[in-house]
Amino acid sequence: MGRRCAFFKPEKFSKGVAQATQNDPAAFFPFGSGPLTCVVLKFATTEMKITLSMILQRYYFTLSPT
Repeated sequence: MGRRCAFFKPEKFSKGVAQATQNDPAAFFPFGSGPLTCVVLKFATTEMKITLSMILQRYYFTLSPT
């Protein structure tokens, strides 16, 4: 963790998440991996898709003329 783990420092991510995590592939596993993956992975993914589709249905998107 380190000494500075309790402080939010947005400049830490200014060069991207890969640089902030020092290219560690295991730095972010929200649902785990392998045979013991989280049981709600499919549910959460479906919820995210439904939420995104509901948000996109409420707004109109156009390209900027510039």
